[in-house]
Amino acid sequence: EAASIAHTLGRNIVGAEAFTAQPGEDWQRYPGVMKAQGDWALCCGVNRFAFHRYQHQPWLNRWPGMTMGPYGVHWERTQTWWDMVGAYHTYLARCQALLRHGTPVADILYLAAEGAPHVFRPPPSALLSGLPDRRGYNFDGCAPGVLLKYATVENGRIVLPDAKYRMLVLPHCATMTPALLGKIKQLTDAGATIIGAPPKKSPSLENFPHCDAEVQQLASEIWSATNRARVILDSEATTNFYPSYETTAALLAQHDVLPDFESTGDLRYIHRREGETEIYFVGNRTAQPLAADCRFRVTGKQPELWDPLTGERRILPVFSDLADRTAVPLAFAPNQTCFVMFRSVASRAMTGAKNFPPLQPEQELAGPWQVEFVPKVGKSFERNFPTLEDWSKNAESDVRFFSGTATYRQKFFAQNRAARFLDLGTVHVMAQVKLNSRDLGVVWCDPWRVEIPDGLLRAKANELEISVANLWINRLIGDEQLPEDCVWDGVHPKAWPPWLLDGTPSPTGRTTFTTWRRKDWKTNTTLLPSGLLGPVKLLAVTPP
Repeated sequence: EAASIAHTLGRNIVGAEAFTAQPGEDWQRYPGVMKAQGDWALCCGVNRFAFHRYQHQPWLNRWPGMTMGPYGVHWERTQTWWDMVGAYHTYLARCQALLRHGTPVADILYLAAEGAPHVFRPPPSALLSGLPDRRGYNFDGCAPGVLLKYATVENGRIVLPDAKYRMLVLPHCATMTPALLGKIKQLTDAGATIIGAPPKKSPSLENFPHCDAEVQQLASEIWSATNRARVILDSEATTNFYPSYETTAALLAQHDVLPDFESTGDLRYIHRREGETEIYFVGNRTAQPLAADCRFRVTGKQPELWDPLTGERRILPVFSDLADRTAVPLAFAPNQTCFVMFRSVASRAMTGAKNFPPLQPEQELAGPWQVEFVPKVGKSFERNFPTLEDWSKNAESDVRFFSGTATYRQKFFAQNRAARFLDLGTVHVMAQVKLNSRDLGVVWCDPWRVEIPDGLLRAKANELEISVANLWINRLIGDEQLPEDCVWDGVHPKAWPPWLLDGTPSPTGRTTFTTWRRKDWKTNTTLLPSGLLGPVKLLAVTPP
């Protein structure tokens, strides 16, 4: 509804409170598990995230510190992964910036009913069980006042300040004011296509009873036999507030309007247009790798892939021109997204080229690994791992309950200096990679890999550093195994203990303090997987 208000009024920014975690998600949220929900919101039209929440932290020596009770992702400097979160912020910045360019592309305009308040509730069939990001025809809702003030018709399309629509869908209401129905008649007379059932009277007593007669007269003119090609009677008006999405989509197809986007995979999308440039944001809705043939309602233009995760921009050489659409094969990692841009005249497909050249493993960096553990609170320590393992399953309590950042180091000989990527396998939950003292960036979601610049790999003595941050919850659970160090009133401290105020260590050996905690964290509470689980591999691009 908020996105529709912005689209129909020509506003290019739609803000929303984001990631308001619920009780039970305590310190367990991080960018990797939030990505799918964020991508869903982007595809629904939100393009400014207001994070819930950044809590004031008055202490420099108490971690994780202040909370807002159990609510909200703890989005502040006391987070274990805070030093790496800039990579996620960059991803969001790229997505939000591109999704503010141009104007939204949608085919269906649902008119909200008159009354107070004006509430837009699209048909359930258009939401697909609460997921309005998979439809082939996008839609917006429109307030009656907006239609009255701004709507015009151009080449059969309903035009609002910054958007154009192929079809106007009326709500099933027995009443409509003469002014609104008169506006609808103006639009149909100008060539607009509408679907709906004729109202029977006015909801107002203004100019009663002549208002009812005026409504009936206007309805008979709009839904006359001469208008049947463009004014379609809603056959579902007796059972639904709006005709079903499937019915509206079928009518669009009958009017030679192909779906804006279709694919053979479970993908979400949103489409904007800036001048002659078509901007599609497309994402994998599943937690599995996915390859799909996608069809975009664009012709004669070259598809390009813009990756918001890495900033890479490149031509997609393999595509097909179809009748009024362009078919492009795409491949996605779990929950991966990309922008497919159409900006320039299409060139011929390159012989032997592939949109996503396959990667082949060249070498596994098995171990041993020297690991330096740097907790958010407490002293650093080092351990030697012959192979990669989950910290939470380690026999040593310092490792098992560790929360913070641990840096894995290894020296290796490169069997193939042409290897293009370093794949980390499984990571819990974020990692920063350095190779031969060069920072290759942070990985926080699939695909868990970084690109290796040309010439960086040496034949011998390559030095690899992988710093991995996990979550607070394991250390918090570990501290719950120790005696209390202050008096608690339920889940909140009843009074600030002296050791907290004077900055001295906790007398019971606890290293964490928070103003809200879970009382059910006991010795048998399951710890969360942590660390670099791998396998860590060098990957090369398969030659065409």
